[in-house]
Amino acid sequence: QEAEEETKASSWFFPSRYLSHGAKSNEDTYTVRDDVSEKSDVSIARSKSSLTVSEALQKLPRFRNPEYFTRPTLGQIAATVRDDPDYLKRVVNFTVGHKMYGFVRFLGETDLTGIDLDDVVDLRKGALEVYSKMTPCPPIGKGLNKPAIVTLRKVYPDEKFKSPNSTRLTASRKYSRYLQRITEEQNADFLGYDSRMGEWRMKVKHF
Repeated sequence: QEAEEETKASSWFFPSRYLSHGAKSNEDTYTVRDDVSEKSDVSIARSKSSLTVSEALQKLPRFRNPEYFTRPTLGQIAATVRDDPDYLKRVVNFTVGHKMYGFVRFLGETDLTGIDLDDVVDLRKGALEVYSKMTPCPPIGKGLNKPAIVTLRKVYPDEKFKSPNSTRLTASRKYSRYLQRITEEQNADFLGYDSRMGEWRMKVKHF
């Protein structure tokens, strides 16, 4: 069994911008909650803008997949940019989420200028990919390559974590320790695992 765990851990590609744990995940759809992230600061500080309103609106982030959402919404960002074009360069705690599979909250101020979110962020069952091999990754601290809180939903242990004599609590604790180990092996901080919700949380330094 230890050998199986080592094999699964070696398939974890989080440092190279891919995160996956291989656990089973069901297809139940989540209702998008308004509180999935900390309140995003959409307030603005009046200052001399380096972009015109027209330029800023042309460089708004793009998202076409209806299964995803953002906080603040793209509509809120566009409305704020009309008053303060430079707001696009300093969106606080920007969050991208999938209705079923989880969300990622980028900490602090994020420059969203010209980002095509469809190309950059991919959330699926038990996996997050930010800047794929087909999309150039900017330097650390630029774009979305920055510290973030990742929450993956519908993450449950597969059969290898269960045994005829084990209880659900025992299996859950064993699986939580497994998730913590592989999270820390990838130089990320394990924030917890909620077995009831199947929710795995971690903090990453960059992608």
